[in-house]
Amino acid sequence: MPEFSYSAFDADGQKRQGSIIAPSKSEARLLLEKQNFFIETLSASLLVFDRQVGVKDKVFLQFNKELSSLLRAGLPLVESMLIVSNRSDDPTFGAVLGQVVSLLKDGCSFSEACARYPNVFDDIFISNLKTGEKSGNLYHALNEYQKYLNQRIQFRGKLKKALAYPLFLVFTLVAVLGFLFVFIVPSFSELFASFNAELPLATQVVMSGAHFFPYFAALALAVAIVFYLYWRSARGNEALQQRLDALRLKLPLVGEIIQHSRYIQLTRNVSTMLSAGMPLLTALENLQSVYRVTAFGGALGAIKDDVMNGSAFHMALSRQGFMSEQAIKLIEVGESSGDLERMLSEVADYFEGVLDERLSVIMSLFEPVLMLVIGFMVGGIIVSMYLPIFYLAEVVK
Repeated sequence: MPEFSYSAFDADGQKRQGSIIAPSKSEARLLLEKQNFFIETLSASLLVFDRQVGVKDKVFLQFNKELSSLLRAGLPLVESMLIVSNRSDDPTFGAVLGQVVSLLKDGCSFSEACARYPNVFDDIFISNLKTGEKSGNLYHALNEYQKYLNQRIQFRGKLKKALAYPLFLVFTLVAVLGFLFVFIVPSFSELFASFNAELPLATQVVMSGAHFFPYFAALALAVAIVFYLYWRSARGNEALQQRLDALRLKLPLVGEIIQHSRYIQLTRNVSTMLSAGMPLLTALENLQSVYRVTAFGGALGAIKDDVMNGSAFHMALSRQGFMSEQAIKLIEVGESSGDLERMLSEVADYFEGVLDERLSVIMSLFEPVLMLVIGFMVGGIIVSMYLPIFYLAEVVK
């Protein structure tokens, strides 16, 4: 969300300068005018233009806990939000909460005020707020979202923990190879050049690799920059984002992990919204909006249309090839018994267990293979550099 720098005069005629986060320049102007500021200049901050505000899940969870506790204690919403915004340890998030309070004082509903900051408040949170406002039980809606967010934090923690060590090994391999090719191999090359003799093939291969390493590194950097720019350009093109996401899902291993992660998120999201009192069709419409730029967007739209036309939820999922047969059977049982939200939560637990098992198997095989690769490559480079020295007498002749 953009950040705007302003210069203005307050009600006492004092000059004020600062910055404000808002969805647009006109929105920023309105927010400043509501603070009785006479605006002199207002412009987008060049260094942070179009910066995503974002809030860490743990920070948002703390906000959700404090707000639900204050509402449960009987405090009005505006007063509760004021307290929470002043307590926030994240100044950017605190500023956004302060602007939400201003909108609430101007007569906006809580869901409408939060919806103006989509980079801070996700669609699931806003959907829960709308349901809570309709039912008159905002505390229950916040509590349901808190359960969902807790489960999401735990799942992401497991995923990060499983991937941390292999990523560290890959980084170590790249760093060690870079060090050898940049500092060690060139010094040996100068020594071997003075021999004026033919070197072993392995030594020649390693020295050629060291010679071309800067070009490889520059090419890799250029590819990374091009990919990043392409990804940035795709952010405003939904069709392109969907194609990129479809390609990502086809990647071996990685695609399967992403797919199972999405199944966990989808089932938990629907379960959370149903628990908050939202109809299934409305929940599916919200999910279609959330996943519209992914390969799942079209399928979710078709599932929503099937349900709207009278199909059972599990049948709509089956027609689109969503999830496994076992998961669809569990959902069918939930529909038949009238306890769909609980069964969807169990389906999420099932997929989480499957993903944990897959990750454990992949990591148990990947780690030793990667260690062997590191040992083979580093050891091979060192041995190839010392081969001419082993035959020094013959080489000098």
